[in-house]
Amino acid sequence: IPGFAWITKSENVFLINFINGYLSVVLLLSIIQLLPLIFGLVANLYEKRKTKSDIEHSILGRFFYYQLANIYITVTAGTIFNALNLIIESPQEILIILGTSL
Repeated sequence: IPGFAWITKSENVFLINFINGYLSVVLLLSIIQLLPLIFGLVANLYEKRKTKSDIEHSILGRFFYYQLANIYITVTAGTIFNALNLIIESPQEILIILGTSL
């Protein structure tokens, strides 16, 4: 990332490991914690849902679809990128690689 070149030049190993290992996970978990609140605001203010049960139903549905899409994209993207790397290394085995990875 362009603005964070100073991290790789730092001699503080703890700082580098903390930023690489924990900060991204904490940021992702914070976003996941905020999603139900955001979905609730969307259901209440934008969709004009009135009852609490209807708002919670909307929140659970959206959160379920978010998690499903997140897992699907993560697994699929990882598989596709690994397959592309193998295909670039040995293009003559493209059918074997695609058959085993997909």
